[in-house]
Amino acid sequence: MHVDDIEVLRNPVIGKPLENIAHRKIDGNVLTSTQAMLVAPHIRGLIQFEAAGTYVFYIQSNDGVKAKIGGR
Repeated sequence: MHVDDIEVLRNPVIGKPLENIAHRKIDGNVLTSTQAMLVAPHIRGLIQFEAAGTYVFYIQSNDGVKAKIGGR
């Protein structure tokens, strides 16, 4: 099942801005949501790098993740 197929997720609630996305809690509400279940964060923003170079990003999820950087 894809998140687009979950009825409750079709009308998103916009949360407050996040200062970082190091979310390490395994229980309780997800990020700025008031819910612990049926939450599908859609996070957009800018990343500022101190210098040009190669960077490694690490993403972990128990439900799946789709990440795009620079449209790719």
